Amino acid sequence: LKFYHDLGVFLFYANIPDLDQKVIINPDWLVRELGKLLRPSKSQRRTERRRIRRKFEESGILDQTLLNKIWESSGDISARQIMNLLESFLLAISIDDSKDNYFLPLM
Repeated sequence: LKFYHDLGVFLFYANIPDLDQKVIINPDWLVRELGKLLRPSKSQRRTERRRIRRKFEESGILDQTLLNKIWESSGDISARQIMNLLESFLLAISIDDSKDNYFLPLM
């Protein structure tokens, strides 16, 4: 698995909690999923999550409610697993022990 991961054929993260049993066979899919952080869907703009998204855009704080909404249709990989990936690459920092809120310095 590591060989094909190194080639970029698919993604396998043996050292990331909850992802060590998953193989992402389409790396472009992951890029699109991560892009949802920067580009809200039409449904996110029209709902009560607008306030939460505005807070995220202004402060870089990602709330669990928005996190779940962004990645509700991500298939076999949960929002928590995606956040574990971002944390492992130091792109997100959990700001509480429950891991319900994250700070994303990129914002």
